[in-house]
Amino acid sequence: MYKLYLLYLICCLVTFGSARADTPRYCVTKITDGSQERTETYALNNHGDVVGRMGDRAFLWRQGKLTFLEKLKGSHGNTANDINDSGQIVGTASFGNWKRKYFFWQKGKTQDLGEAAALFGQARINNKGEALLRVDGDQTMRAALWQNGKRKDLGAWWPWGINDHTQIVGSESFQYKRHHVIWAVTWEKGVTIEARGRDSVGTLINNKRSLVIVEWSLHTKGKQAVFLVENGQRTAIIAPDDQRVAAAAINDKSQIVGWVNSANDKSRAFLWQSKQFLDLNECIPADSGWMLTQALDINEKGQIVGSGTHNGVICAFLLTPLSQN
Repeated sequence: MYKLYLLYLICCLVTFGSARADTPRYCVTKITDGSQERTETYALNNHGDVVGRMGDRAFLWRQGKLTFLEKLKGSHGNTANDINDSGQIVGTASFGNWKRKYFFWQKGKTQDLGEAAALFGQARINNKGEALLRVDGDQTMRAALWQNGKRKDLGAWWPWGINDHTQIVGSESFQYKRHHVIWAVTWEKGVTIEARGRDSVGTLINNKRSLVIVEWSLHTKGKQAVFLVENGQRTAIIAPDDQRVAAAAINDKSQIVGWVNSANDKSRAFLWQSKQFLDLNECIPADSGWMLTQALDINEKGQIVGSGTHNGVICAFLLTPLSQN
């Protein structure tokens, strides 16, 4: 572990040469226990605690120490999806034959939260300890909220994100004249409210109720566009060279991270802030050996987690700003 922190300090002292003065700069920390197992990070909290999966085991990475989470009884493997500032973790456990369950982890103990969607099961948790869950319905996805120790069904729609005010963003769908119509919605206090019009999905929401909406048009062969919606105003999140944008997380400063796919399907991690689109590979030392391919979460301090390759080996990273963005 001493070597890990020594490398971290060296990284922080590296100069970035001719980088633009307004370009944020980051130290890169590899999330690893020193083994060769494939590691994926999915989320972090405002203390810099990171969760994800190493091999088939869910983990918590805190101050350079890796802790594997207890599996649900009978499960083959587990994945940690999200963590809040209290260190509460939610995730999914697999049991074979497409059977999956959600779990809640706190202070070394793992609790069973019930059945998860077979293909798209993913849990999110806010700082109130409320978990947003996707559940298989008869013919469509259903939303569920685990709150105060009980699981509540929210209806037949597809949930994506939750904030600390229990506002949830997602999408509803129905059949109209043989067409499958989808539109973005928010859920609050037992009511679903339309967030956008036809052919849109709400994917992210922060504590200021800023939304990230993905829209597409059947008239443009399904080409999608990504927008930040704040106080009723829409701002397009546009990548250079018309690359496809996948937004993965937003913080309360409306900094957005994700990845872009170019025409040759090569993926690169990005940060979008103040209407500026930044390739995160240009924010780290050029000789670091890293290729950052996906950014998956960002906290209020501007730390970012994701996946990439280091010297050609697939691994997970934590980016820490050298100065306040």
